[in-house]
Amino acid sequence: MKEQVWFKARVISSHGRHSFVEKEDGTVLEATRKGKKVDLAVGDIVDCLQTSAEQVSIQKIEPRRSLLYRSDELRTKPLASNIDQVAVVFATRPSYNPHFIWKAMLAAETADIHILMIRNKTDFTKDEPEVRPFINQLKELGAEVVEVSATKDPEGTVKTLEPLFEGKVTLLIGQSGMGKSTILNLLVK
Repeated sequence: MKEQVWFKARVISSHGRHSFVEKEDGTVLEATRKGKKVDLAVGDIVDCLQTSAEQVSIQKIEPRRSLLYRSDELRTKPLASNIDQVAVVFATRPSYNPHFIWKAMLAAETADIHILMIRNKTDFTKDEPEVRPFINQLKELGAEVVEVSATKDPEGTVKTLEPLFEGKVTLLIGQSGMGKSTILNLLVK
């Protein structure tokens, strides 16, 4: 009889019952969850059973140290687990949605996860009178706010953000066009 291979991995992508997990050595494998369970979140540490060379079956989720979730009238959906902070990227071009930012802030606060607000595209200085009262509101509510221009000042952006991300598992979120990918590409070397 063939010996069963068990190992721990981190969920890096989850779509219903199908996921991808990453082993400690960086190997990425396709994974399925036993039964009809759809309770996984990106960041979960899971016990896996090797079912083929490229596929595994997730048998158990290890206890989470944090869980960020999204709720609506119908259900609650886990988004990410085992994270240290949520970094919300917003900019004035294209215009940001304050409601999105408030919801993200509330979700992080509810989950007891540190929130970092990153105002990007500070080079659009004529938008300053519009955005400054919003930034002041965020600070009054206790949010940590930093301001960068990832495209115009990449070195300054890295210098500002690297110490805030170092040693932390960070979930980077924001609306389309805010500069998340640009920031991520600067920080991931």
